[in-house]
Amino acid sequence: MKNHNARNTTEGHLSKSTASLKALSPAKETADALRVGLEILEYISKGPRTTTRTGVAEALNIPISTVYRSMIVLERKGYISPTGPLGAYEPTGKLWLLQSTAPDHQRLLANSKAIMKTLSEDVSQSCNLSVPALPHVQVVAQQESSGPYGISVPVGFKYQIHASAPGIALAAFSKSFDSSCCDAGQDGVIQAQHWSSLRNSARKACEVGFAQAPNPYLPEVVDLSCPIYDAGEFVAALTVPYIKAVGGMSLVWCLAALQEAAEKLNNSLLGDTRVA
Repeated sequence: MKNHNARNTTEGHLSKSTASLKALSPAKETADALRVGLEILEYISKGPRTTTRTGVAEALNIPISTVYRSMIVLERKGYISPTGPLGAYEPTGKLWLLQSTAPDHQRLLANSKAIMKTLSEDVSQSCNLSVPALPHVQVVAQQESSGPYGISVPVGFKYQIHASAPGIALAAFSKSFDSSCCDAGQDGVIQAQHWSSLRNSARKACEVGFAQAPNPYLPEVVDLSCPIYDAGEFVAALTVPYIKAVGGMSLVWCLAALQEAAEKLNNSLLGDTRVA
């Protein structure tokens, strides 16, 4: 009788253990799926612009079927979108839109909204606001042109630091930016051969109080960027992609309007108004 009771007790423990494992299994599967989804989203955000499902599967060593299911969910939720005809994907600006509800960005965006709208109306050009997101400068707000033409830079777009006016503004006016960002081994990070050119451009920007550079994708467009400070620290670059047009405002007048808008935003943040 004792042996029979012991066997029943052992079987009871085994049954409970099996039930516990079964109960934990869905949770573990959910956690694994979440981990894979986050890894894919991080890779697409940091990887090459022509990221495909096959490329993700090979880079992360994840079965293509798993990648396919995860990317369908990410696309439906609006975190990634297809780009081009070759099955490539890129991140959307949804993460930045979500992050904009954080106190730091919320204050910056709230204060900049009306100022950017007025600036766009004054110069009949678009403007955008970007923040440091090493190894890039990333757009967190965009104001469409009030005129018949303009350059639309979507929220979430990443400016390369060495090849853009917002990047030069970061290098020129941020106290925390230094050569530690110079790493040829990562996509988008300043490569060694670009570092000298960036330093020269940053030096010129410091002298005049703003950054100016040809748009990296539209050479006929000149990007003008002014630094935005909060408590004396560089927090953003306010940029106008200037398009020369017949009867339109000159670059000099556009720059003056941009500097005035940057100063208003600086004052609203109680920052340092070091705008020329």
